[in-house]
Amino acid sequence: IAAVLFLLYMPDLGNVTIEGSLLIALALFISLFAGMRAGLFTALVILFLFGSLYFWNLFFRPTDQMFLFSEATLLQFGVWLIVFVILSG
Repeated sequence: IAAVLFLLYMPDLGNVTIEGSLLIALALFISLFAGMRAGLFTALVILFLFGSLYFWNLFFRPTDQMFLFSEATLLQFGVWLIVFVILSG
């Protein structure tokens, strides 16, 4: 049920939507086969990478380009990621 809800309401991450989906799949795979602790650590690393990408884009983006994604989208992506890891772990 959670996977169907995620596919229906997946946040739009702009240019990195495919990468975000693949990273969620990687975190789920790790959580299923290595346990919840490893999955949560992987989720922490993924959220750090996307947060760093957001702040890099915030400070060093050209003035004529839009953001890759917003804070709300990043929060929604993070919540989905944590929920999936907990459900699969």
